[in-house]
Order: sequence, then structure tokens, then C-alpha cells
Amino acid sequence: LNLARNAKAAGASALTIDVWQAGHFAVIDISDNGPGIDKALKPHLFSAFYSGHKSNTGLGLAIAKDLSLAMGGELRLSRSSSHGSEFRLSVPQSWLVR
Repeated sequence: LNLARNAKAAGASALTIDVWQAGHFAVIDISDNGPGIDKALKPHLFSAFYSGHKSNTGLGLAIAKDLSLAMGGELRLSRSSSHGSEFRLSVPQSWLVR
């Protein structure tokens, strides 16, 4: 949900979510058609209290990354260009099937 909100705030008009399996992991690719992420922000993308917008807390992606790690998974930026960005969330399937 956080990634969708960020995409909309950045100006994306479309969001695509693909879910697939890689071994015992569920992989979720979240892509948008926004303007991409500024190169200066990329090194700090998952840092708490760091935001490209003064009105934001800079906690959303940091919390999302921490939650993915706590579940034994990973959240990362797969790609970003002027045609949009894609994040990849991978978590053990056991978290999805309960």
C-alpha cells in the first residue's frame, strides 16, 4: 500500500502488480509509470526520516523494508527511469499461506 501511495504522490497514473514464485519465495513486483526516482534519493531510499518531500516523514519505505526483513524476505528497488519505477518484495510463501 505504501508503494502505491508513493507512486500516486509522484505522479504515476498506473500501477502493475505481478506475483510469481521463485523456489519457496513469493515474489511481488510493483511497477508504476511515474517519473522515476531522483538519483540523489536512491542511496537513502530505505533510510528512516529521509524524504524527498518536506511534508513526508520518511518512514514508509524504511518500515516496509524492516517488515520484509523481519519476515525473512527482502524489499528492493529493481529499476527506476523516466518511464517509472519497480520495487520487488520477496517473502517466504509460508507468510502468505496460513
